[in-house]
This record gives sequence, structure tokens and C-alpha cells, in this order.
Amino acid sequence: MPARKPLAVIPVNRTYNTELSQYHRGQIIAQANLGRPYAKIAKDLKTPIQTVTTTIRRAPLRPDGITQPRTSAPYKTDARTRRRILYVVKKDPRASYAKIRSETDLTISNSTIYRILQSFHMEHWIAKKRPVLSEDHAKARLAWCEDRKSWTSEDWAKVIFTDECSLERGSGKRPTWIWCYKGHRLDKDKVDTREKGKDISIMIWGGIWLTDRSNIQFLRRDEGAPRGAIRPDHTWKSWRNRYRRSIHQVCSGSRIMRLSTQPVWSIPGLKTML
Repeated sequence: MPARKPLAVIPVNRTYNTELSQYHRGQIIAQANLGRPYAKIAKDLKTPIQTVTTTIRRAPLRPDGITQPRTSAPYKTDARTRRRILYVVKKDPRASYAKIRSETDLTISNSTIYRILQSFHMEHWIAKKRPVLSEDHAKARLAWCEDRKSWTSEDWAKVIFTDECSLERGSGKRPTWIWCYKGHRLDKDKVDTREKGKDISIMIWGGIWLTDRSNIQFLRRDEGAPRGAIRPDHTWKSWRNRYRRSIHQVCSGSRIMRLSTQPVWSIPGLKTML
């Protein structure tokens, strides 16, 4: 059948091998109630006579012409096996599909395992990552947050956070997938830790504040410094250069700077030193 022209009248024909609409079923039932022959109804509505017969026969089971709900395909696993799958991922949230099949001696597909776990409200997420923290580091971070939990947006507008980041060759590892309930992605046992390696790397530095951020600054390595030692002169010069190139223009007398490894510095004092 040729395609309908734009803005032309929509014909009563329907797409092949699809269900009848409620309106179409209503037309068939209405004509049948008037005593018209099934063959005549099929010809007028351009519908196969078998479809007309089935529609009229099932009319008492379809209120307002709505199709009855169909039964789903039977489960490939029983309730006990589904609970075993749930037990495996609870015991090991990082279990892969292959490991789940190995632990349960099943040959079902990944999509079947996924649907079974979804029925238990389990989700499959990429594990979050965080730096390795000692107990002292965690306590210090919590204390810092507790001291400032009552700060307002005006207070935070006076702070600039700066930090450096090391981009290391080979640090991009394959992400880890975990199974967990919604709201539990940040549980301690479901977050991966990352450690700094010793491969070739480059340092970048930048700052953020409430309304904007600085440009990224690439830090040059001091090749002349002894390994494991810090040269104060080089450290001061590199810090001064990155400060001048990035956030010097946004510093005001009311702002303070928070360095990642240093205490809070007052911007007026820094300007005087620079």
C-alpha cells in the first residue's frame, strides 16, 4: 500500500500484523450488533474475516475493547536458584556474570541474571573511586566538615580551593562493576581505592570557588632537585607562577585561599609577598 501523503486524510487501514485499536474493535462490535454478516463487516472495514470472528467472540472478555494482560514467559530458574544468585552477589558485590554462573552451576545468559537481580531491586553500577585514606586522614576530614557545616553561601564565596593532580601513564584501569541496592553505592565495601604509582606522570594545578574556576596550569618538574628532596626556591617560584597565571585576578581582600596541603592563607598577605 502506498505511503500516505502529507496532510492527507488518514485511512482506516492499519499496520500489518498488529493489534486492532479500541476504535476499530468498537466498529466491528457495533456492526455485529446490527446483525450484519461477518463477511460484509470484514469487507467494509478491510479486516480479515478471522480477525472479525475472533474480535466478536472475545468481546465479552474485553471491557471497552482493551486487550487482556498476557501471561509472561515462564522462568528459566526456580525460586531457590534465584535466591542463590542473590546470595552470590551479596557475598561478593564485584562478582562478574561468569563468576555468578560458576558459583551457581547455571548456563543462563547475562541478561537473564540481570533481570533476576533486578527483581530483587539490585542494580549494576560502576564502583566509585577514592584515594586511600588512613584513619587519621578520615578523622581530620570529618572534623573539617563538622567545623563548617553551618556556613552559608556567603561564607563559602570567600574561599578558593586549590589542589594539584598527577596524571600518570597507565593509571586508567578497567572500571569495576558492583551489585548493590539503590542508595548503597557509597558504602565502604563498594568503593574502590586508588594508590599513586611510580610511572611517568605530569602535575597540573587549579583552583575553584563558588561561582567560577581557574585555568589548568601545568607544572614543570625540577629535574635538578635531588630525588625525594624539596628545593624551597623552586617550590616557591612554581607556586608563585601558578598563582599569578590562574586566580590572581579574582582575589579580593575578603577571600581566603585553602591549599590542599597547607593551612588557610589570607589573600592580602599573599599579595604583599608576591
